[in-house]
Amino acid sequence: MNMTRRPTILIVEDEKNTREGLDRALRRNYQTLLTDSAERALQVLDETPADIILSDLRLPGMDGLTLIKRALA
Repeated sequence: MNMTRRPTILIVEDEKNTREGLDRALRRNYQTLLTDSAERALQVLDETPADIILSDLRLPGMDGLTLIKRALA
């Protein structure tokens, strides 16, 4: 039995079909977390660390670049 921890990817995408498609493509090899906004992504990161953030740049409210800057701070 392989006990290696799979890296966690936080997917931040407001378009439902794109978000779910990325989840289907990545969840076999990664643990995936899904959110539809940058604000919610920051809440998720407070509770669960992510190894990778995959974010849309154009999001309602806070944009993806601001999200990345705040997540790194």
